[in-house]
Amino acid sequence: MKLKGFIVNVAISLFTITVFLLVAELFTRAFWNVGYRHVYDWSNRTDGYFIEKEEGSFRIVVLGDSIAYGQGVMREETFSKLLEKHLNVEQVNKDVNKYEVINIAWPGINTADEYNHLRFEGLRYDPDLILVAYNLNDLGDVHARRLTLQSPFYIRSHLNRKDWPMRLPIPLKLDLYLTINSDFYMFILTKYDYLLKKLDIRKVVDHEEGITKPYRVDSEGWKQAQMYMSRIRLLGKRIGAKSMLIILPYYYNLSDYKFGWIHDKVAKTSKEKGFYTLDLLPYFKNIKSEDFIVSRIDSHPNAKAHKIMAEHIHRFIVEEKLLEDD
Repeated sequence: MKLKGFIVNVAISLFTITVFLLVAELFTRAFWNVGYRHVYDWSNRTDGYFIEKEEGSFRIVVLGDSIAYGQGVMREETFSKLLEKHLNVEQVNKDVNKYEVINIAWPGINTADEYNHLRFEGLRYDPDLILVAYNLNDLGDVHARRLTLQSPFYIRSHLNRKDWPMRLPIPLKLDLYLTINSDFYMFILTKYDYLLKKLDIRKVVDHEEGITKPYRVDSEGWKQAQMYMSRIRLLGKRIGAKSMLIILPYYYNLSDYKFGWIHDKVAKTSKEKGFYTLDLLPYFKNIKSEDFIVSRIDSHPNAKAHKIMAEHIHRFIVEEKLLEDD
């Protein structure tokens, strides 16, 4: 009888905990994480495009990091795919039968890596226009290897950092699973992080300083980025392709944005290198970041932001007549 009573009590306790967690999850999704969506589509962005270019087609090759790749959105929601749809609907150049926007961006790479990526993969597609999506942290020399995208846990595991600032003291695999699948866990995670910082147990990372310092002191990383910008432009010239550079904003603090002067510096450099240059910051400035990011722990642009980017890139390309022969 005692064993039966113990089993009944355990069952009731497990049932109660399960119900609590389900209610907490539903409540969090309904009232705390409203508007956020977790979509990690790690599909190959070049699937469906042939190396050989069809006669009468116009190709744009997109270089960039995780933003251009589309971390946090479906492939069809990326600005590259939306731009391709805009171009094929409008058909600006009557001599062109088909527009293809081939996205070879890859999470975690920088301008130096993008140059190599263009050399060894991008040029095979015989692009008519090279579009570089520049992120403010695209500084540094060429990485030794490309990162892999074999798991939806890439968002956390690819950094291989045991001191990840948003991690709870639980097994890593469980932490990774809950990060992707549970809004209630993310709620606990953010509050836990806030508490540790308030108690001075966890260091507060100065993101602003990390971004601005390389540009203030003209660091080696910034010099490398400028050098590889020039190399990308020269590759474009060599094959007769036009080159365009878009400057991406940081999406996590748009209402009080501190990096406008960096945008100006990058834009000046880009134009000097011979790129057609579009700064996307004016279309996102002084608005609420939470309306345009994937989630509370992932500040990559969401589908709504990609749509805005695509619209302005499309308009710029048409206005600058980048689809026409010189």
